[in-house]
Amino acid sequence: MNRDNPVELKNRKLSPEKRSWFDRNLKPNSEELFILEEIIAQPPTLQLKDDSKNLLWKYRYFLTKYKKSLTKFLKCVDWNDKNEEKHAQELINEWTRIETEDAPELLSEAFSSEIVRKYAVKCLRRASDDELLDYLLQLVQAIRYERNPLEADLTQFLIERGR
Repeated sequence: MNRDNPVELKNRKLSPEKRSWFDRNLKPNSEELFILEEIIAQPPTLQLKDDSKNLLWKYRYFLTKYKKSLTKFLKCVDWNDKNEEKHAQELINEWTRIETEDAPELLSEAFSSEIVRKYAVKCLRRASDDELLDYLLQLVQAIRYERNPLEADLTQFLIERGR
């Protein structure tokens, strides 16, 4: 039930927003901005609707200034499409770095991409020990979603910080 409809996936790939890969100057009007703010404010457990995904993709360059929007944007990327994966990787590097509190979400089962998981660990490296203690249980539980738990960046990070 929580999977994307294959017809909608194909439609998103063929939509004009997906085909306009490099329109960096595109800015939302006031109504679209309001909708984007509502999408970004939604809890992480809420499944994004297709029109929300399309809107996030369309204004992805505009949203790079808003650190809270990164997790939502990454949910609209088709990680099985190599072009989208490469594009998302480039955009992650341009995005305003997220806060420590948002990093555990990127380590959840919703994100299996190695790129996203490495980025989350990179953000966690800035956190103080006291700050990490608040998320320690979540981080240890997130190890189960790693492809190779013993060699994962998250595992190595937790071992380093535990010494």
